[in-house]
Amino acid sequence: MDNLNPTEKSILKKAKKIAEEEGIHFVYLGNIDEEENTICPKCKEIVIRRKGFEVIENKLKGGKCRCGEKIPGVWK
Repeated sequence: MDNLNPTEKSILKKAKKIAEEEGIHFVYLGNIDEEENTICPKCKEIVIRRKGFEVIENKLKGGKCRCGEKIPGVWK
């Protein structure tokens, strides 16, 4: 779809905010650096830091944040 301009960041961030207000915990916005990380829904700490498709840092232990919140997923 190279005949359309990219969606503005402000619109994407508004959509993310609405999704989170509706109770969706893990909302990611592609191609926006600050919106690629997994954040604990309980303590709001970044538990998985990403750059594109690369995991830069994974703070989960046994699939849980340090606050004890279980983060859904398949973890090694």
